[in-house]
Amino acid sequence: MAGLVAGVVARNFCGRSLILNSKCVNYCFPRFFGGRRQDEKPKKPATHFMLYYKNIKSSLDKNNPDIKITEKVKLASMKYKDLSPEEKQKLNAQSEKLLEEYREKMEKWRSSLSSEEKDALKAEHREQREKKEKRKIAKLQRQNEMPRRQGTSFSMYVSDQLKAINLQFMSPTERLEAVRRNMSECSQRWKAMPEAEKEIYNKRAAEEQELHEAEMLQWEQNMIEEGKEKLIRKKTLKKHQTEVRKADKEAAKATASSNKTVSKKSGVKSTKALETKAGKSAPKKQSAPRKQSTPKKHVHFEESGTLGKKDFYSSDSE
Repeated sequence: MAGLVAGVVARNFCGRSLILNSKCVNYCFPRFFGGRRQDEKPKKPATHFMLYYKNIKSSLDKNNPDIKITEKVKLASMKYKDLSPEEKQKLNAQSEKLLEEYREKMEKWRSSLSSEEKDALKAEHREQREKKEKRKIAKLQRQNEMPRRQGTSFSMYVSDQLKAINLQFMSPTERLEAVRRNMSECSQRWKAMPEAEKEIYNKRAAEEQELHEAEMLQWEQNMIEEGKEKLIRKKTLKKHQTEVRKADKEAAKATASSNKTVSKKSGVKSTKALETKAGKSAPKKQSAPRKQSTPKKHVHFEESGTLGKKDFYSSDSE
């Protein structure tokens, strides 16, 4: 644990990372760090350019022993551009064949996994995507010159103690060893230091924090104006969104009140208001006139003089 802390301090004060990355830790210590060994998982094949680079790497190392690997890759890229179409076609065919073999191996490997292992693999991929997104945002923040976070009172004390050592003239390994030697001594001195002396560093840390917060707020405001809200802190983004919603509501209210004022000044009144003032109700719709029904014909029976004989006739009205 002390080694990891010393490595972090060496990175902060020396500008270089001297500890293992998360992949190395997960591979070397799968029990303790939640990682999972994937020795059986097929590795992705090399691309056509990497196949070409592997073929000429020995000659590049022999002819250019003093240049960096990035410069060697640039030289290989220039040479690759000068290749004939036939040679490039051979490399492409070779890489396609390796890719097909890789896909077949991956299908077999996935089918051999249990449901728990598949869930763990999905979670691992999700975590990798989140880490990649965080690295991308951190890179954009550096490119946009985000103010650097200041250290704590203890880190300021360690920084003062390390100034006596010429770390800039040491190699990375020597820096790490020097920090490790002084780290335990600084921790013991800090614990035994009187509160009055600690208060000096606490006050410095509080002032630096206030200055950093003011710089961060100004920087975040600039990012919002430039349309880069994803680079600012979550609490600032939430506050900004709340202010925007509040401003929209106030603007809507102001627009509604101005419309009412304009209608009053122009003398426009609603039909209902005019009818109420005149004491008249709105005209009702007249119903269609009813159709007059034709009178039914009534049959009258009347006895005649002759017995048993009936004389009847019909009339429309009595």
